[in-house]
Amino acid sequence: MFAVGAMLAVCIPRTPGSLALTGDARSSREVWLERFYLLVLSLGLLIFYLSVPLVALGLLGVTLALFEWFLVIRIIHYGVLYRGLWAAWNVLRCALIGPRRDVLGFEATSDKHPRLFDALRAVAERLQTKPVDTVYLTPSANISVHQEGSMPFGLLGKRQRVLEIGISTLPLLTDQEFKSILAHEYGHFTHKDTLYSRFIFQVSGSLAASLAVMNDAGGSLNYVNPFYGFWWLYVRAYTLLATGFSRSREFLADRRAVGAYGEQAFVSGLTKVDVDGVLFESTIYENVLHLLSQGKAFSNAFDAFRHFRAQIEIVDARERRLKQMRETKPSWFDTHLFRTSRRHRRLSGRRAAKRNQCCHRAARRPPKKSKRS
Repeated sequence: MFAVGAMLAVCIPRTPGSLALTGDARSSREVWLERFYLLVLSLGLLIFYLSVPLVALGLLGVTLALFEWFLVIRIIHYGVLYRGLWAAWNVLRCALIGPRRDVLGFEATSDKHPRLFDALRAVAERLQTKPVDTVYLTPSANISVHQEGSMPFGLLGKRQRVLEIGISTLPLLTDQEFKSILAHEYGHFTHKDTLYSRFIFQVSGSLAASLAVMNDAGGSLNYVNPFYGFWWLYVRAYTLLATGFSRSREFLADRRAVGAYGEQAFVSGLTKVDVDGVLFESTIYENVLHLLSQGKAFSNAFDAFRHFRAQIEIVDARERRLKQMRETKPSWFDTHLFRTSRRHRRLSGRRAAKRNQCCHRAARRPPKKSKRS
């Protein structure tokens, strides 16, 4: 799986070589690469669920072997038995139920936020897709979409389109910049990315939660636990597959946004979200904690950030952040990181050339250790 993931990762560029502003038009190579990716990811999903009972039984076997070894040396260690059973059960639980997707924020409504929902409907009409069903406003810079449903993979019950909007950088965006970013998110719906991401999130989240369970239960013993090592390698191989596929879907969504609202609005909007979002989280959160320790609080943290952003030291920090993003080398495990920085340089250069010729994102707490008796 890791070898196939590496091979496919080479086929998906880590930076967009060309935005190919042709709307939904895709080459035959892109179509066949998508199909092959989906086939390999589906096989990875199947292998994961086939391995779940084997890993659970293996953990149970290791637990019983350790408990028997303690009995041989005349120690009754119920803690080993309890923690092993706890780990085996939670491995099954994490795989069958899956991780929860909690949203830190509150739900927006059309009555209280009419201009926001007018913008959402306008973008949906331009991209000829259905508007989102639920919108959450969060105290971050992240803007993302997903689908919700019942049971694993969200396959049962009514599926809803959910949009999360981080409001920390929202006041800094122009109307066109905000709509271009929304168009990118709606592009994920039109390309069925939220359908695929449910399966990827289920496997990746279940693996991460299971590893956390085994780590909490076994501690340093996991260094010699073959079942922990198997899933530790599996999560990295599957992540390599998933990130390469996700990177290709991000580029497709970029095309929709640029085709709908233009290069300049999309690039400048992404730059503000990526750069100023990091600055917000690194400055405002620390200031909030500092004020709370003194019994004080911001009257409006977002308004305070707008004032902070205008200060000279913040302007310098913003430029350093942008420079760091542009100079950081891309990785096979990247999905979003280098879209803004490298695209910004490429499109800025392209626009300059045109001007010269003509005059752009576990388990519960582990049980306490039991004393030997």
